[in-house]
Amino acid sequence: MRACAAVLLAALLLVSVCSASEEGAEHKQEQHLPLPETASAPARELELGKKLALDELGPLIVTSEGTLRRIANWAHLSEPERKVALRRLASRNRERLATLEEQQAAAAGTQQQQEVELPGRQEL
Repeated sequence: MRACAAVLLAALLLVSVCSASEEGAEHKQEQHLPLPETASAPARELELGKKLALDELGPLIVTSEGTLRRIANWAHLSEPERKVALRRLASRNRERLATLEEQQAAAAGTQQQQEVELPGRQEL
């Protein structure tokens, strides 16, 4: 009798735990992301053929692979921090661009040398 009561109690606990977890899952599914805030700045009007400056996004960074990115927290930097960042990025970008140009020239030279070494090669 005690064994039956223990099994019955365990089954009731299992059912209550399962139903509680299902309710929690339903509650999680009902949560929605908040709507984005509306822009406080007025929208820009673009004209065909005119340049558009995106200075508020911060300077472009040339990576060592040659891709471009921006400083993620540019809007939160103080003016002295921005000046230091601009100075350092300018010199780093110049160095990286020079290195990338050298690599590109070396790769082009290697390709030309390989083409010269294979005179019997025919184009299809």
